[in-house]
Amino acid sequence: MDKFSTFVNPRVPIPYRITNLTSITDEMVMDSPGIEEILPKFPEACSIGGMTMGADPISLAIGMYSASAEKPLCVFTVRKEAKDHGRGKRIEGNFAAGQQVIVVDDVITTGGSTLKAIDAIEAEGGKVVAALVLVDREEGGREAIEGRGIPVFPMFTRSSIFGDK
Repeated sequence: MDKFSTFVNPRVPIPYRITNLTSITDEMVMDSPGIEEILPKFPEACSIGGMTMGADPISLAIGMYSASAEKPLCVFTVRKEAKDHGRGKRIEGNFAAGQQVIVVDDVITTGGSTLKAIDAIEAEGGKVVAALVLVDREEGGREAIEGRGIPVFPMFTRSSIFGDK
């Protein structure tokens, strides 16, 4: 198996079963930046994570990819609300106050879920330096997040998938 090097590696053909399941074609990702192009823009980032459940598989995959890097990223998850039992934390995993982190989401529409994760991270003393998203639906979410001074890196946009807009 080829080394995982982006959300979808634009240099490796997408298997038919994946295209059949997701409708993502080689042509759709050929110009996508690889994660190896995005992560070096944020050398001070220590961790990566976002609102559970959507961000979890993406954060974990990027964390695993970065394990062979000079400075691997730790992975955390943000709960919608703190549990009232156990450790009672809103952010679980490898996160500490003062860290620069990358927030992840599977889809942004209005940006509400991503902004809630950013708010939780900032409330716990973290500094969000970027947002990585799988799909930007182009309904104002990117602008809302970037309005907070956080650059957004979508793998796909609605128009790149459907050709509209």
